Amino acid sequence: VGCFVAKRVYEAHAAHSIKSILAVTLIESAPFALAVSFIFVTSVSTTIFNAFLCILYDEDSVTDTARSYLLVDPSIRCDGSSGHERIKLLAYVFIALWPIGLMVLYVVLLVPCRLPLQKHE
Repeated sequence: VGCFVAKRVYEAHAAHSIKSILAVTLIESAPFALAVSFIFVTSVSTTIFNAFLCILYDEDSVTDTARSYLLVDPSIRCDGSSGHERIKLLAYVFIALWPIGLMVLYVVLLVPCRLPLQKHE
């Protein structure tokens, strides 16, 4: 794969066009990039969603009070602390970018290619 990409980049370079070099590089590396991103989508998404997993601990059983802390980092309180709010905000951004954004990218890249893919071309 690497030699094939290098050959195509060299051929595009012979045309003396940076745009053609970039286009060839992007097109030739797309299958690898899609495969790698698909492999990591589940683990990265799980890590992102861990920002919302809190565990409740009994603080005082007599007064029946409890506090919740972030499961992956028990030093962060979940009940409205500024640290947890910042983590949740960042998680929302990454949810838009990774689990949702990546699936949208797959659709945008693969729908135009659906007929050749269905014909195994």
